[in-house]
Amino acid sequence: MLSWLAIALLIRIVFVLVLEPDKYYFSDTRHYDAAARYLLEHGNLPKDYYRAPLYPALMAGVYAVAGHSFLAVRLFEVLLGTLLCLLIYQLANNLFGSNVAKLSLVLSVFFPHFIILSGILYPTLSFTLLLILCVFLLFRHEHGLLYAFLAGSVAALAALNRPAVFFLLPVWLTWLLWDRTFIVKKRILRLVLFIFGLLLTLTPWTIRNYHVYHRLVLVQNLPHTVLPDLEDQEANNHEINSGFQKTVDYLAKNPTGSQKDALSKTIMHYVHDPIGTLKYVAKEMVHFWAPYPDRLDSGDPSYRSAIYSQDERMFTNGELFWKLVPYFSTIIMVPTMLLALFGLGLLYPWNQKMIFLLLTIASMALGYSLIYAEVRYRIPVEPFIIMFTAIGLERFTHISKKLPFNVNH
Repeated sequence: MLSWLAIALLIRIVFVLVLEPDKYYFSDTRHYDAAARYLLEHGNLPKDYYRAPLYPALMAGVYAVAGHSFLAVRLFEVLLGTLLCLLIYQLANNLFGSNVAKLSLVLSVFFPHFIILSGILYPTLSFTLLLILCVFLLFRHEHGLLYAFLAGSVAALAALNRPAVFFLLPVWLTWLLWDRTFIVKKRILRLVLFIFGLLLTLTPWTIRNYHVYHRLVLVQNLPHTVLPDLEDQEANNHEINSGFQKTVDYLAKNPTGSQKDALSKTIMHYVHDPIGTLKYVAKEMVHFWAPYPDRLDSGDPSYRSAIYSQDERMFTNGELFWKLVPYFSTIIMVPTMLLALFGLGLLYPWNQKMIFLLLTIASMALGYSLIYAEVRYRIPVEPFIIMFTAIGLERFTHISKKLPFNVNH
């Protein structure tokens, strides 16, 4: 195991060293970087900062030690990426045994999405790591009730990184209460401890948000302008292709949002048109499960040039890379997904933990499909897919060795 982790570390170090050290590749990085520098200088985030706080806080921590350096942040994320491989191994070992765990580790070491995350200066890697750590802790509950509390705290940290965790909480809370491994009293106690850990960790930031927004905002405001037009897909496509310019303009005028962004209004947006919601979700689900990434702002040369005019650190080259991405990604993801489906079939009938993993994946897909979906939003649940792929690969290679093929005939 240690040798594979060393290989994972080396691959990721080499990858970040070939990147332009002072450049960034996705436009959101400039917002995280500015927030991190402000945090270092003032001890808090600016009042008009409307994103989740954990990633700029991590960047600020690196800056405090190594100075303002994108390379230093990337090397820190190399460590996180290697730790992710270790957690995938540990979780797979607990669920499926040592053979599947070793295969899962090898796949995660070389899986392109996990390597790329180490260099793009984006919260997805830390979010993925926190998500799988939370699941790992939830599955360790039989070793003590403290794990339920820790899982809640880690879930809150994940939410402070990316609020997508709130898509998963209904499933997780239901599972804690439903898990028949324990008597009812113990289930309730585990549920209470999880919620306590979650709320205890979220509360300081939520209080800050109340002073800024003058309403309850757990992590970050969801502008009503990002909600899809359920009847006009062309309008949605235009907004996505423009980099959500409507939302950019709205937040420029209303940095703390408005009452139009209230959660109740968001819910009613979908309740008023359930048929339109179902049609929209079905279309967006295609993007969530696409074999290659699309809708990437930074893949558009004109968009990159526009960002470069504001900040010269934006990387504007690489048109050939973006043209080749669909081909390379499809070559990798199609067999990965097919083997994962094969592995899932082999595991049937699914036990409680498997159902938990499948509902976690489904909840992430559904949650993003209600707004808009991209392949990069799928990455946090891909560690579970990698485990299913390892199961399918192990059985497929085992079967292929027994096939009566003879090249001499």
